[in-house]
Amino acid sequence: MNKEKITNYQIFLLMVLFMLGSAVVVGLEMNSQQDAWLTILTGMVFGSVFFLLYGYIFSKHPGKALTSILEDVFGKIIGKLVSIGYIGYFLYIAARVTRDFTDLIIIELMIKTPNYIIAVAIIIVVIYACSLGIEVIARTGQLAIIFLFGLGGLVIVFALIDQLPDFSRLEPVLEEGWGRVLTNAFPVATTFPFGELIAFTMFFPFFKEYKTKKIIMTGLSAIVVSGLTLALLSALVVAINAPEVMGDLAFPLLDAIKKINIADIIQRLDPIGILFLVIGGFYKISLFVYAANVAFNHVLKLKKNVFMQGFLAIVPLVASFYIAENFIEHLYIGLEVVPYYLHLVFQLYIPLLLIVGSWIRSAFEKKGAKKKAS
Repeated sequence: MNKEKITNYQIFLLMVLFMLGSAVVVGLEMNSQQDAWLTILTGMVFGSVFFLLYGYIFSKHPGKALTSILEDVFGKIIGKLVSIGYIGYFLYIAARVTRDFTDLIIIELMIKTPNYIIAVAIIIVVIYACSLGIEVIARTGQLAIIFLFGLGGLVIVFALIDQLPDFSRLEPVLEEGWGRVLTNAFPVATTFPFGELIAFTMFFPFFKEYKTKKIIMTGLSAIVVSGLTLALLSALVVAINAPEVMGDLAFPLLDAIKKINIADIIQRLDPIGILFLVIGGFYKISLFVYAANVAFNHVLKLKKNVFMQGFLAIVPLVASFYIAENFIEHLYIGLEVVPYYLHLVFQLYIPLLLIVGSWIRSAFEKKGAKKKAS
């Protein structure tokens, strides 16, 4: 039994923080230009379908984490091997998010600072948070969400007061039809960030109330809130920066925030924007590392170990230096390679195999029960 327990409300907040995470840095779907907000909403719909699949799997295996279900359906050997794959997946995505925020801080704030200093600082905080446990991370999330949405709302109000958004830039809607929207929505805007909730399948046993309907409603509510927030931010960024220049901006949201200047008094708000992004990134990295740690402990039948958490957190730290030579290559891999060859495999294909495997296993068990009865 897991001693750590979190409420539905806390898991909802963690899901929202997790999905906003690095998505507000590189996930505003600027390739769709003025239809970026619509692409995000479409990805939100597809992402909801992904989560319904996860909910169905857990309705058939109540109270179990993903790694336990993998062993139940595929057998111990194959189940453990796939679980190890998920551990690697969680840590790799944690490394990518670490790289997102390391490059963000270097490009925007500390140009001459070595990247390893920033990355180490981030990972030290992550290790400390993971050592305290999911309950503490969840409680801090209750404060962080108020701070972030309050801060974000204030920035939006300042942008409107400064009359920066020109909403005519969002027209014409669907200029190139649904083709561009659907192409960008699946798999990219679906798997990142909505499909990444696959990491939370390691936390379902920590629920105080393990009821499938509540889990599904919590996840879908978080997806809707996150999707609407990202769509709103995307529309504002396009309305402020103009769609034709979106592809040339490394951090479109920060560029929009930099333009705020109210009577030469309220200006240079980009540090606030960076703070917003870094806090979201901290939760995303922490939750991926914690998910990997839970999976690792299950595979090796270990108890919670602070030293093991530290070791696992060092993996994304080191990997973040080698996953790409520069930020441009990092973005290309993250948006053109990872969604197709990693995200879809771990977020969709394996869960679908689990469902099929569960059906087959259930059918054999029923036949076996009938033979015994006869």
